[in-house]
Amino acid sequence: MAATPMAAGTYTVVGTVSDPNYQGSATGTMTINQANATINVTPYTVTYDGNPHTATGTATGVGGINLAADFTLSGTTHTSAGTYATDGWSFTDPAGNYASASGTISDKILPGQRDHTPHDLYRDVRWHCAHSHGHGHLRGRH
Repeated sequence: MAATPMAAGTYTVVGTVSDPNYQGSATGTMTINQANATINVTPYTVTYDGNPHTATGTATGVGGINLAADFTLSGTTHTSAGTYATDGWSFTDPAGNYASASGTISDKILPGQRDHTPHDLYRDVRWHCAHSHGHGHLRGRH
């Protein structure tokens, strides 16, 4: 007995009847179509922090099989503040059992707030003292 086809593709099928009352055979083709993976992509909206951000997502196949290795989200990676309305993602199964898929999402990195260092605060206080009281040094009183 030949192996049972499991992968997407077209196969030759031979059926043979061997019975005392009936005999014969027939040849035909059988096609197993590609399945569609279940794709979920989650865009992001974050505040700028200097780090790269990438959308998250899942690709799931028949029976819950994890197809994440065939899922590409690198087109959604950004570091700078901005709106990225056409970030692309794609899914391609190298074995050919699942149909390829792709799409776009909109990701956002909101402008961040500048963190002030002690040096910044010292400089700001000196500037305010110099411009408020006519001298540029700090002492117990201005």
